[in-house]
Amino acid sequence: MGEGKRPSALKFNKSNHTYYDGKTWLPSVTGIAGKIEDKQGLIGWSAKAVATCAIEEAAELSRIRRLQDDDSAFEWLSTAADRLRDGAATKGSDLHDVADRMTSGRDMPEYLDPNTKFMAENVLAFMSEYGVKTVYSEARLAHRTLGYAGTTDQIAVVPQYGEKPILVDWKTSESMYRTPKFSTGKNAMQLAAYSHCEVMWWDDKTESDMPDINPEIGLIAMVRPEGYKIYDYDLVRSWPQFQRAIENYHWWRNVENLARGPVRPSGLMENLTAAALNAESTEELHALYERAVHYDVWSDQLRAVFTKRRAHLELGVAS
Repeated sequence: MGEGKRPSALKFNKSNHTYYDGKTWLPSVTGIAGKIEDKQGLIGWSAKAVATCAIEEAAELSRIRRLQDDDSAFEWLSTAADRLRDGAATKGSDLHDVADRMTSGRDMPEYLDPNTKFMAENVLAFMSEYGVKTVYSEARLAHRTLGYAGTTDQIAVVPQYGEKPILVDWKTSESMYRTPKFSTGKNAMQLAAYSHCEVMWWDDKTESDMPDINPEIGLIAMVRPEGYKIYDYDLVRSWPQFQRAIENYHWWRNVENLARGPVRPSGLMENLTAAALNAESTEELHALYERAVHYDVWSDQLRAVFTKRRAHLELGVAS
């Protein structure tokens, strides 16, 4: 075991992006930041994707309505943004693999999407043009005290930001590349969260203390087949906001505990019993029954009272 390393019980659940640190499941940084992300840009982008689909693929829309039904056409249109996003996105792990193969001279995958190849070439161009020296790649990090974890694409030395390593995260979303401002807040919080982590997990089932990195600046490399854009973020201003995001995340996770009820009016059972004994019609009695059901207090006791009064009403017997 290397210097500073110790055994780790890390597990990663891909289905909900949570990390198990040996004692508890930790939410992901992206999941926490997403809880308070400004969705206005995404809403606009999604609406544009649907409108574009309806116009540019009008023939397909007409075919679905003709051969299937309007519900199928609605479902197809409603997933237009998902199709655009999924079709344009490439996972960071795919980029890492292809970029590593390119730099090491290893064989490329037999079936490689051209877009992935172009993006990997742009990653290498970024590293070459900025003189990037990778220290750690795809590093899994955690802050046990505050309870979160995540994976950053690179911890690297970028000469123009000094000799201390900084965080570099790759984004491959087409919408983010076209309109970066819509994700500025989330990107900044994500980098700030990584920069304050306490431990780093290794592939050999060990962990070590978080390496010393630049806590003030982090980079986002927006990589697309057509090129790349680099943005640096102020992590000092972003860190307090991420801490608020953690509180917000746990707030929404536990809001069910805030509501106690349904709360019933005081003396409801007694009032329903008295009202039933004095009901002057079966219609009035039925309305009282519906009220008892609404407040979830219908019981054998009330049933006996209601049954007796109903029999009296139907027989014309006075109370």
